Amino acid sequence: MSLDPFESVMWGAKLPDFKGSPSIWAKAKAFVDLGLVEYMGNSQFVVHPKQGYNVTDYCVRYSKGLGLTCTCQGFVTKLRKFTRGELDRDEVTCSHVRAVKIFAGNLQHEKKLEREKKAGVVFANA
Repeated sequence: MSLDPFESVMWGAKLPDFKGSPSIWAKAKAFVDLGLVEYMGNSQFVVHPKQGYNVTDYCVRYSKGLGLTCTCQGFVTKLRKFTRGELDRDEVTCSHVRAVKIFAGNLQHEKKLEREKKAGVVFANA
């Protein structure tokens, strides 16, 4: 599934910024590796639950003022703390948001490889 033109511009070549605890990144990578991140269009993603761990789908969407936001309790709690001045904005994250960043970065990488393949770029290691 590819991003529509608006999202292609929005995501550009951005890759994850690797802030956050290692456990958040490990969970995020697991969501991506298990194929649980789904792009719904219109700047929205759904992160499906890991089997046997949770039963809730979480919506991650892009908001012009806030960037990526998530409907999970952890993100909402951190967002409240941010609005009270208790956290910096870059501390307001969760594994679902991080999974979307990894997923979007992977999509951009795949698109880049596709473009290079069409252009006839040959890799020495390929």
